[in-house]
Amino acid sequence: MRGPAELAARAAVRYQRVYAAWAANPEQARAEVLPLSLDPPTQDLALADVDGVAAWIAAWRQWEHSAPGTVTWEGRRWASLGTQHLPVRAQLVGADAIASAAGRAGHWGLASSRAEMIAEMLQALGVGPTGLPGQGGAAEAVAAVISEVVEYEDDDVERLVAAVGWLASHPASGIYLRQLPIAGLDTKWLERHRRVVLRLLGAARGGDRLVESELGLRRAPTTVRVRILDPDLAAGGLRDVEAPVEEISRMWADRAGFIDVVAVENLATFLALEERPRTVAVWGAGSKVIHTLPLLSWARHARRVVYWGDLDADGMRILASLIQRFPGIVPVLMDAPTLERWRSLAVADPSRRTSRDGLQPEGLGYEQMRAWRMIADWGLRLEQERLPWDEATSALALALA
Repeated sequence: MRGPAELAARAAVRYQRVYAAWAANPEQARAEVLPLSLDPPTQDLALADVDGVAAWIAAWRQWEHSAPGTVTWEGRRWASLGTQHLPVRAQLVGADAIASAAGRAGHWGLASSRAEMIAEMLQALGVGPTGLPGQGGAAEAVAAVISEVVEYEDDDVERLVAAVGWLASHPASGIYLRQLPIAGLDTKWLERHRRVVLRLLGAARGGDRLVESELGLRRAPTTVRVRILDPDLAAGGLRDVEAPVEEISRMWADRAGFIDVVAVENLATFLALEERPRTVAVWGAGSKVIHTLPLLSWARHARRVVYWGDLDADGMRILASLIQRFPGIVPVLMDAPTLERWRSLAVADPSRRTSRDGLQPEGLGYEQMRAWRMIADWGLRLEQERLPWDEATSALALALA
């Protein structure tokens, strides 16, 4: 015998699996049917548990009067108990009934109303209700995002509709995100809601999903910070400069092959570097250096490029990536002898994302690969600032000699 609790459990499973499709397709939602065969008792079972069977019948009578569903009853002629009217099948019809039986009526109300709002917005932008897979039908787009949108605050739903509508109408605005004429929309909001915005905007433009560069907004320029270690190279006496990569790249255009470059991972090391002829220091800012250093024309044509980073998993990955972009780059203090000599200054790597069977960076030299394996085995981090400064300075001078 199956009771109302089993139908409620099945309704909960069906609801969670299908509600997004229902929200996107109201006709499907209204036509959805969830039946349950109740496995009524035989005469022998009824005789063995008269009270239990009576309670089961009463439960279904009560459910029929209070729940949003129907029960089919059939008569049974039993020799020992006479004619009995037993529930044999229960049925829920429509998403409203299934959601109510599952205890998700409030959730479904939000999902369906917000799906309708998004669908109306997309259709106002010229998106058809349906479309070929990957071609941005409104229903397909709604189904893809409603599980997130249903969790939004009401204000965020309004911002979402306003943002997608404005961006779809201004595909090449060329303004910064903070200039959008939408209340409450800023960088952090877009970061939290990026996937939904891009998916709906993709549908509005007749596709599937955009990437952020297709929003038509102007992006803040990528900057890089340099310290000019040779006063003779400094324009107007400026020695510590942060500016867009394109502008920094135009410096020393007439001195290709003349400058030495020292790229370091951490800010403290960058600030501590001492004066040196014909040398410019680049602050790597962690892995940012992988992308910014190759954009600097005077670094690409430098007499020598040196990199000094932390002896940890991230530092070795950064070095490996730079080696692929600058085949002649010289690593400093990023090898096994350095780690062995100064292991007492190392600390446990809190992330320890490297493991013995993890992917090893490609392009490292023999001693760098040995250092990688030691880092992986020991879970260590030796930060570059920890090394004795006089020895570090000597190592840098030797690498640049």
